[in-house]
Amino acid sequence: MPTVLRSSAIVLILLALAACSQDKRSGEPRMRADEPEAAGRPTGVSAEEGHLARGTTATIVDLPAPDTVAPAAFTCAGGNKVDITPHGAVVTLEDGRSVRIDRDAADALHFHGEALEFRMKNGQGDLSQDEGGTFHCTGS
Repeated sequence: MPTVLRSSAIVLILLALAACSQDKRSGEPRMRADEPEAAGRPTGVSAEEGHLARGTTATIVDLPAPDTVAPAAFTCAGGNKVDITPHGAVVTLEDGRSVRIDRDAADALHFHGEALEFRMKNGQGDLSQDEGGTFHCTGS
């Protein structure tokens, strides 16, 4: 008889688990992808949610205002010069070579290339070379 009781208890537990998984508990957030009409869409977004998203306008609030007082050119110790362009910077080295370095996508005040790096701060900057040290730069 204990085997019959044990089997009955297992069956009751399995039935209870099946019932819980079919219905969400009250107070639990319901995901849009749980809606039947969302299943047929490749994004898993229901038509109602898509309509709400199309009705909103995107605003840029997290980006800082552009620094209009930042110099566009820097003169650095060691005879180097840095000219800021919209997408990067052009570094003219003391030996006359010009090297283009890209603006860091995550930090608008940081530029980097293969062997050069330039960082602006408070209208000044620092130019670092892999094999030449760091040079302080002033806006010109």
